[in-house]
Amino acid sequence: IAQYNEAIRIDPDDADAYNNRGIAYINMGEVSRAIADYNEAIRINPDYALAYYNRGHAYGEKKEYDKAIADYSDAIRINPDYAAAYNNRGSAYYKVGDVDKAIADYTEAIRINPDYAAAYVNRGIAYRNVGKVSRSIADYTKAIRLDPTAADATPQFVVNTTSDTVDADPGDGVAQDSQGKTSLRAAIMEANALEGRDLILLPQGTFTLSIAGVGEANSATGDLDIKSDMTIVGAGSRSTIINGNLLDRVLDISGNVSLSGLTVTGGRPPGPRQPGNGYGGGVAISKGTVTMDEVTVSGNHGAFGTGGIVVAGATLILTDSTISGNTTPYEGGGIAVHSGGTANIINSTISDNRADNGAGIAASGDGTLITITNCTITGNSAKFGGGGLKINGGTARLQNTIVSSNTAGSGPDIYGTVQSLGNNLVRKTIGATGLVSSDLKNVNPTLGPLDDNGGTTLTHALLDGSPAIDAGNNSAAPATDQRGISRPIDGDSNGTNIVDIGATEFKPKQ
Repeated sequence: IAQYNEAIRIDPDDADAYNNRGIAYINMGEVSRAIADYNEAIRINPDYALAYYNRGHAYGEKKEYDKAIADYSDAIRINPDYAAAYNNRGSAYYKVGDVDKAIADYTEAIRINPDYAAAYVNRGIAYRNVGKVSRSIADYTKAIRLDPTAADATPQFVVNTTSDTVDADPGDGVAQDSQGKTSLRAAIMEANALEGRDLILLPQGTFTLSIAGVGEANSATGDLDIKSDMTIVGAGSRSTIINGNLLDRVLDISGNVSLSGLTVTGGRPPGPRQPGNGYGGGVAISKGTVTMDEVTVSGNHGAFGTGGIVVAGATLILTDSTISGNTTPYEGGGIAVHSGGTANIINSTISDNRADNGAGIAASGDGTLITITNCTITGNSAKFGGGGLKINGGTARLQNTIVSSNTAGSGPDIYGTVQSLGNNLVRKTIGATGLVSSDLKNVNPTLGPLDDNGGTTLTHALLDGSPAIDAGNNSAAPATDQRGISRPIDGDSNGTNIVDIGATEFKPKQ
């Protein structure tokens, strides 16, 4: 401090001396005096990016995050390649609850400096906060590779065999079968037996269930019963596949669970038609909150209801996922929510499912609530009512969503009353009530087939000239589309960035 005092006495316009004395004050815990010195440094040199950066840090120490954001923004204005300023501004945005802006800033910091371990850690924390577990773990992994001290490793079970085997001794803390291998079933059995939340990592491969059995509820036979809190992360929905082998449903969940980066297929629960039997070919959720991110649920069959996912009195958060090709001769080909259950479906595709009623999504029962944001519901077929969506009790809220080209005996796209939050596109409105003036009605969204359009799951792309392009509501939209592409994009090239309706954002050719 004394040396900086002397430097300032000799040259009262020494901006560096004021800045450095401010740093010394910060290290001493004298934040207000530090800010006063940064103020003086900026007065002397209004383009002093480092002084803005340091003052932003000081305001962050005082929890004055809006002022911190303003200072980091000035530092970035002066130096657009200031990776640390992007990282710190991201942390300030995270503190005020704007996770989307935080992720965008961390991403820019990483673009500028691909070896920035702290930015990977921070983005990993932000991704985990919004349920993007696979992306979160990928960022933590990258950070640890760059700097082993940057992030703590999480205790985990790493599956190392595709065989379907049981845990030799559930509760011993070691998820191994009699041959010393860690199968998916063994890992789930061990996690069920332990306290706390466990992490299971699934590598690339097809994990086929082969141990037959009906009515057992501890994962020893039949479906995989998940009864405690855990996170299961695959290597990507096209690489990691859990196949029920038509023996039973695939996953029966009654805990707080996160699933990401995997495919659930081949589920077919047996009867007879009793509570819990024959429902939810892919995933049955009866308790807790289940988060599914970048997941595909396809090719499942529910003998007595719901081919893909059934939510009964529990909560589902579904993001960046595709539910396709599931069937049932009853209600809810893709997804069914009933008995006061809740589903928040975001950036997802519901396509080519079959049912007697509610082929894409079915809602029923008092207290049931479904909120659908920036989704594409198309190509589903119901024998009777609601090819895309059937509401028979509860509330279904739609915003920025396409419901199109579904078929049914009545209400081909929507059967029942929805609570439109605006900016939806419904191709055939017959049978639907509750739509509002900002919704596009009886128009063709012009979609491509279910295909690989980038990202980790299959999607329907908007084709050139689609009326869904730039027709959404920016305030309601997530920061990225189902494929992870930033939105909004100026899809109609009129100079204004407006989000598209549906799960994918149209990017015009340059």
